Amino acid sequence: MAERAFLVGHIRGRVQVAHHGDIGERLIAVRHARGKVQLTMIVSIKAEPNLPTEGERVRPDVDDHVIDRAVLAADDLRFALADTHVHAADDTEERLRRVVLRPMHRKVRGREDRLVERTVEPPTMVTMDNRDDAMDAGDRRGQNLHDAAESTDTRLWQRVIDLYPIARSLTGDGVRATLARVGRELPIEVHEIPSGTAMLDWTIPDEWNLRRATLTAPDGRVVADTDVHALHVVGYSEPVDLRIDRDALEPHLFSLPDRPDAIPYRTSYYNRTWGFCVTQRVRDTLGPGIYQARIDATLAPGSLSYGELLIPGTDPDRGEVLLSAHTCHPQMANDNTSGLAVLTEVGMRLLERRTRAFGVRLVFAPGSLGAIAWLATHRDVVLRITNGLVLTGLGNRGPLHYKRSRRGDTQTDRAVELLLRERGADIASQMLDFSPYGYDERQFCSPGFDLAVGRLTRGLHGEYPEYHTSLDDLAFVEAAQLLDATDAIESFLDVIERDASYRNLQPFGEPQLGRRGLYSAIGGGIDSRSVEMGLLWVLNQSDGTRSLLDIATRSGLPFAAIARAADALAAAGLLARE
Repeated sequence: MAERAFLVGHIRGRVQVAHHGDIGERLIAVRHARGKVQLTMIVSIKAEPNLPTEGERVRPDVDDHVIDRAVLAADDLRFALADTHVHAADDTEERLRRVVLRPMHRKVRGREDRLVERTVEPPTMVTMDNRDDAMDAGDRRGQNLHDAAESTDTRLWQRVIDLYPIARSLTGDGVRATLARVGRELPIEVHEIPSGTAMLDWTIPDEWNLRRATLTAPDGRVVADTDVHALHVVGYSEPVDLRIDRDALEPHLFSLPDRPDAIPYRTSYYNRTWGFCVTQRVRDTLGPGIYQARIDATLAPGSLSYGELLIPGTDPDRGEVLLSAHTCHPQMANDNTSGLAVLTEVGMRLLERRTRAFGVRLVFAPGSLGAIAWLATHRDVVLRITNGLVLTGLGNRGPLHYKRSRRGDTQTDRAVELLLRERGADIASQMLDFSPYGYDERQFCSPGFDLAVGRLTRGLHGEYPEYHTSLDDLAFVEAAQLLDATDAIESFLDVIERDASYRNLQPFGEPQLGRRGLYSAIGGGIDSRSVEMGLLWVLNQSDGTRSLLDIATRSGLPFAAIARAADALAAAGLLARE
């Protein structure tokens, strides 16, 4: 019997068989309704493979072939399989073949419409000669994705899977597709600002939309293809279709010699040019000859898009907290699919749970220019912003870091520092001083606005090797880290909600707490000693000039213990809110 190949989707321990067929005869292309994802065929070298049946409960390995990083939800065409690796029993199959998914422009009605067979010769082949390191990395990354699919909060991880492949830029349909995906879960309002509109010292540029960009070598190899990865083209490249020799091509090529397997992220929003980004390994193979450069794109008047949602509070005098994430980076998981996914999750929790005294405003906008446009068009709202966080890079391993606002000692800065300290953070390394470089905090903290907005992140701007490269993929982020970041933001909002200044109504000497039954009246969930000390600290410090946040910081006690102590003292008539 001929050797057979099969492709499966693995979701929460169940296998869904997509196809099996003769090796070398065909590969499988799965059409995706919302963007481009990569699949890899999985090879069986057994003469009569024991293929799993639909819905069969299995481990992530089938017939000695490890199925890594496979998440398939066939009912709504959401897939996340990237660089899947297979441990073959021998070297019969020596190459991993990559299949490119193209967007589907018709409505899917049945399973048979979702799987389309076609012969595909991928632009590059990965040999199995140096497979050990790649396999090990694939195993680790695959387990991360499998664990994420098993997460109790699958909606957050599914959101990451949906948002990751979208080819975003400063403007264009990729941003709109991103906002549409967010809009499936949050009732955001989408704004469009026409090209040519002045925004402070900037002007909204022409809109850029890319259909496909390819670079073909003299030997016929397609060495760059945005259907394989969106980073293969310089963002905002002019449309070109030309034959060009190797020397003339050189200034239009970008790679990273220090990271030879990474495709870099490059843009040119305001200088008209074009270019391709490739791995250094591919670049090293590009010899002399005539290359075909095709960038099928439009660069014409359009608009800049951003999304916004205000979740009102119960007390207009408490103002608003601003939470923002940038929408412009294409096909990178940590920067900033993670921020978009977490911000959406925070918004959903806010809508699902109790209303807060202050409003919370969520902004999904392209980096820099999007924040500038929002500031320029929301001068009245800016006056109501009391606190804020810019969210980015929240999914990778490692602790949370916080970059202070321009003022450096705002309530936002002190609240995040307290929360990080309660998490056991190394404050010296995890609390970062402000600098006028980075993400949108530098716009919100420009001197004319000077908002109390800092940046919450894990991976630091430009300081991890995956940063702004194709290595920032789905395997680089973890669902647990995203959930942890969401919880941290909720805790931050809790502190802002509860923080207030009080006045001790019995300031002459320490009041008799036992007579009022305060010690025994407090219990449940918080260390009793912390609560008792909290009572004493709140009484001592509450002279109308110090807030609960100040007291928690000075005492070293958890903010929750201080807040609970204040509630108990106020209920006993010993404390009044200023």
